[in-house]
Amino acid sequence: MTLPVLDIGTAVVTLQFLFVIKIVGGLFAGLWAFSDARRRGMTDPLLWFIIVFLAMIIGLLIYLMLRPTVGAEQYPAEAS
Repeated sequence: MTLPVLDIGTAVVTLQFLFVIKIVGGLFAGLWAFSDARRRGMTDPLLWFIIVFLAMIIGLLIYLMLRPTVGAEQYPAEAS
């Protein structure tokens, strides 16, 4: 039994696809972190955008751990 050989063209297309997914995912996660940091009144939301965009999952986890909590008193319309 022989294993299928991966064509170099297929490998290049796969790497390009993964690169595009990383860029798009990083942009979405970074923009969310930026808007969330701005909404929470953090001092430098652009820094969080850069961190989350570059570090993706690890950066997003760090942001989620370090962001300040928001109480229900800041959102009276959503409080029940």
